[in-house]
Amino acid sequence: MRAVKRRVLIAFSGGPDSTYLLHYLLRKLGRENVGICYVNHLLRESALEEERRVRSIGKEMGIFYCTVRVRVREFAKRKGLSIEEAGRILRYRVLKRVALRNGFRYIATGHNLNDAFETFLLNSIKGTGPMGLVLPPRRGRIIRPLILVEKAKIEERLRRGGIHYVVDETNLEDKFERNYIRLMVEKPLLKRFPMGLSGFRRTYRNLVSTYIYHLREIRSLFRKALIYRSRAFYLLRADILRGETYWGPLLLSRVLPDITRRHIDDAMEVIRKGGKLNVPGNIFLHSAYGLLAIYRRIPSLDGIHFIYPGTASINLHPMVRLSYYTSSTPRRGRGVISIPVNRVAFPLKIRSRRRGDRAGSKKLKELLIGRKVHPVLREVVPVVESNGEILFVPGVYSKKFSQRDSLYLIIRAEGILMDILREGRALQRD
Repeated sequence: MRAVKRRVLIAFSGGPDSTYLLHYLLRKLGRENVGICYVNHLLRESALEEERRVRSIGKEMGIFYCTVRVRVREFAKRKGLSIEEAGRILRYRVLKRVALRNGFRYIATGHNLNDAFETFLLNSIKGTGPMGLVLPPRRGRIIRPLILVEKAKIEERLRRGGIHYVVDETNLEDKFERNYIRLMVEKPLLKRFPMGLSGFRRTYRNLVSTYIYHLREIRSLFRKALIYRSRAFYLLRADILRGETYWGPLLLSRVLPDITRRHIDDAMEVIRKGGKLNVPGNIFLHSAYGLLAIYRRIPSLDGIHFIYPGTASINLHPMVRLSYYTSSTPRRGRGVISIPVNRVAFPLKIRSRRRGDRAGSKKLKELLIGRKVHPVLREVVPVVESNGEILFVPGVYSKKFSQRDSLYLIIRAEGILMDILREGRALQRD
């Protein structure tokens, strides 16, 4: 627990693991740095009693506590997920939200060595890669302080301490995958090999080392491929990922936590050949012209802007900004236009593209395709117009003014979008 320097929220169920974890962290960190959160999946009536118990424990110990209800069955049906998977997704969503809103740096779960063993067995028969075999001791804000402790020892310590805990009756049903592994595989296996978990502890440490190595390689590949990222949006170099038949799928599994093996194979095919794919979580992958966009919502420009001759800078989107100033000398360049002040009507309007736009004698859509601008990026390419006439689309089109003038409005486009357009065919190997 040396890594824990700030407040910790416990994913609390009242069972032996989370109960022991609560007492363990209270001794280590003090009550001001520990909180508990119970997520009721609304799958059984006894969960209501567990809610009351969590509130009672929180009040009695003088620590932060909360209970949150989520409709797992409805979510599972809507997303086409198993009850177990739906519960896991909603549970972590709630915990992360509660932690963020209440100043908790880490979220601690009660996963123990038995859980790590079950994960190893379950994912082995599913054909997972090496990273799927290990339940890591830490992943981002999620920490698992008890991961090397056997469940039997946790229960024994609680009994010796006279500490009460509850048992979730659904853990005794073998209709769920993990319960089946626990009851029908793990239990008889450990009865036949009593020292099995001691041996697996060494295996687990080796798996963690392999996990860390893979994580470093994936992060290295991610840094090489990444062009831009924001919340729920990634822009990557598809040509770099295309040749990574081993590390590429592993990277996708990290970026898209709910993706399945089948979808990973489909995604790699899209990266190789181009195209668009919708994967679990309502996330889209769109590969074109050497770029891969991963998004839930297509990015767009920030509103409509009007400008007059002068000097200023406008941030239209984190990927593009326009700066402008007046000068007696025109400037040239792909991302620059020099507009004669006396030959256009002001104010100039800056907006995103619209259906039917024409720049000069051509459709703007045709110009964007001709310049091989990724379909997603077309929505953040600014359009500068005067009285309905398009004068400037950075990197794509600039109106030609044949006569010279004494004063010009110089407009320059800058940012990652312009870097991409300048790189041009270095990215376009499709």
